[in-house]
Amino acid sequence: MLYLDNGDGTFELWTGWPIGDVLYPLNIEALWSADDLAALDRDQPVDPGIPADKVSTGASGQRGEGGGAIVYVLGDRTVDPTEVDAERDRRIALPLDVTVPTGPTTITINMNGESLRNIQGLVSWATLQKIASGTDTVSFILYDNSTMDLNADDFIAIGTAVQARIAAMTFKGRAVKNTVGGIPTDFTSDSYWS
Repeated sequence: MLYLDNGDGTFELWTGWPIGDVLYPLNIEALWSADDLAALDRDQPVDPGIPADKVSTGASGQRGEGGGAIVYVLGDRTVDPTEVDAERDRRIALPLDVTVPTGPTTITINMNGESLRNIQGLVSWATLQKIASGTDTVSFILYDNSTMDLNADDFIAIGTAVQARIAAMTFKGRAVKNTVGGIPTDFTSDSYWS
């Protein structure tokens, strides 16, 4: 956003009117170098930013001692429940440490969508192996891209850990959405999800 000095101690958001009898394109900020922009005889106020728990409902520029600054009209930020759902899904997809009966005590697995689909299939296979008293193993790719042969008991342990993660994040997300007073703006804080 470009602001022009009105000469009276305030700034105005430039929306494309001529500057010095020259009509410039609206996207000059993206196209021009900082030196070329500085030559326009415009003054860019300092942008203090908007706090994470607020939204801007308007803005103006004002000049004070030490230069100009954008002054925001702030309102409280409200969080859409779909933002909580996205955070829940992000946390579900984080790598998961699982204790398995064979091999090293703990392995780390991927939890992205494709990996979850594969795990579902392997847990189904493991259930059939247990029913048939099978002893087969399947080579499985771990989070660090190494492979490990796992048996039916291992995959059932993985499936149990995956289900526990999904359930925990789902109910923690539900609790965040049900917070008295509305969804907190810091809903991504670990304090809500651990």
